Amino acid sequence: MLDWMRREIVDQGRLPLLFFLLGFVAAFVFIRISVRLIRAQVRWWPGNITPGGQHVHHVVFGVVTMVIAGGGLIAI
Repeated sequence: MLDWMRREIVDQGRLPLLFFLLGFVAAFVFIRISVRLIRAQVRWWPGNITPGGQHVHHVVFGVVTMVIAGGGLIAI
């Protein structure tokens, strides 16, 4: 398995794509689990974020994270 990964992923320059895919899948799974826990009203899960009664959609956190990461990459 390690030989295949080195030959097909690392040597071909596809490692950033692999990490992008893994990050996307992990974020998707996390959000789906979060939504299920919010709808089930699980006591220990933080639930919806509603400062001042206004719901903040989960996409806002992704956009802010991308802006910070992009700014950091440009700065470096």
